[in-house]
Amino acid sequence: MSVVKINHPEAWQKLVDLPSIATITTVDVDITGLVGVKPGELYLVAFDLGANGVDDGLGYSATAWATAPGQLTVRFVNPTAGAINPAPDVEMTYLRL
Repeated sequence: MSVVKINHPEAWQKLVDLPSIATITTVDVDITGLVGVKPGELYLVAFDLGANGVDDGLGYSATAWATAPGQLTVRFVNPTAGAINPAPDVEMTYLRL
């Protein structure tokens, strides 16, 4: 696992298990168990692009709304000709905007 250096006191990182995203689809994924996340807040999110699967053509929105306490909803899109199933434990960095 790589470590992203963030020089901000309110940036957090969490290992997440992203689901398989079917071909030619857009899916909203709820990521839970996040520190300090409150409903209605906007966050910048980034995923380790070296992770197996995330770099295979899977796109995501770099901003996410907090939809519940400790939960961000991130929109993923798979424009490729096959399903993409990222490996477990992808590092996600998130920062409240």
